[in-house]
Amino acid sequence: MGYIGGPSVYVETHTDTTNQFGLVNLEIGNGTIESGVFEEIGWGGYPYFLKIEITENGGITYQLMGTTQLLAVPYALYSESSGDAGATEIDDLTDAKI
Repeated sequence: MGYIGGPSVYVETHTDTTNQFGLVNLEIGNGTIESGVFEEIGWGGYPYFLKIEITENGGITYQLMGTTQLLAVPYALYSESSGDAGATEIDDLTDAKI
């Protein structure tokens, strides 16, 4: 945990296709859960990384597409710890867009 090759804390899969431009939109936390609990990730404790792998036609062999660090939205981290009910609603909305 906390480094680019660290252990996975949450793994999910998505089955989707690209649009006419070769782009796909996926909502993290809304796929088929393979391991971990999204709601239990301790976002403030360690840096986390998003690794994207792809397989064609539902295969079982995945090819690495890339890995990138997930960066915090400072206001969302503040609102989570503030204890303000209104701020929590904003934080929930922010989480939904990740």
